[in-house]
Amino acid sequence: METFENLRNLWGNSFETSKGRPCCDADRQLLLSIWTLANQESFRGIADRFDVERGLAHRIFTRFVKFIFSKRETFIKFPKGEEQQIHRRSFDLLRVQSFPGVVGCIDGCHIAIKQPMDDPQSYYNRKKIHFVILQGICDAKMQFIDVFAGWPGSSHDAHVWKNSPFFQLIAAEGGNNPMFPADCHLIGDSAYPLSGVLLTPYRNNGHLTATQKRYNMLLSSSRTLIEQAFGLLKCRWRRLKYLDMSNMELLPIVIVAACVLHNLCLLNDDLIEFDEIEEGWDDVNNAEEDYVELLGGQKRDLISQNL
Repeated sequence: METFENLRNLWGNSFETSKGRPCCDADRQLLLSIWTLANQESFRGIADRFDVERGLAHRIFTRFVKFIFSKRETFIKFPKGEEQQIHRRSFDLLRVQSFPGVVGCIDGCHIAIKQPMDDPQSYYNRKKIHFVILQGICDAKMQFIDVFAGWPGSSHDAHVWKNSPFFQLIAAEGGNNPMFPADCHLIGDSAYPLSGVLLTPYRNNGHLTATQKRYNMLLSSSRTLIEQAFGLLKCRWRRLKYLDMSNMELLPIVIVAACVLHNLCLLNDDLIEFDEIEEGWDDVNNAEEDYVELLGGQKRDLISQNL
């Protein structure tokens, strides 16, 4: 209920109007939009449910997700300074022995979509479904602290990462980026390039030492939070299980809006139970490039030796 009240306050006077007047009351528009994002029901069925025309239902939902998307920088923020240390301590408290220095977990989640009209092969992956990729970074509370959505589904996670605005933000400074103190970093799976700001597992070549295996185990234990965050996101906002949309420009807006609402719900302790964690499907079998940086390798070895 508190989440709805916060949404109502945010929504304010942004609701759909006709000739200067609301085409239906603001609460009904808000409930229609939430229902649409939380279910796979067709717009024809939604229009009947809320007693509006089908075209109006679509306009209301489109305006709503664009409005929520405009608030993304308020609710999805990467921690800096002392706030980053708070995030780090939150990760430390999750396990008896946690992976050290973590401020966020990164992974890619595939969102199934309708076959696009332009360049459909770029969105088609080995699971024989069309997808776009949601790259997410979450904190210890499963709140998203950065998202990047809409990249074609055939792309490797490392390629999406290198083309994301977040990577572009930190790339200029390399491993000495002021956004990341020397003892802080993201963690991801082996699909990502190893660097001073993003630590990944040792590749299992059959000859890992006990120290390296322990490092991989602790990293994997902490990294599961991003998979759980994606699972919770898709469980609450079920329209993300399959986006039947022709407007490709609107796709990332809908996905990011769902991430904003995900954070808003968690901020208000609006929790739900879910039985099944959605797979991130981050194991796309594209050829991996050898991205390993010297700084990342040294940092990984130092951490593994001190676990």
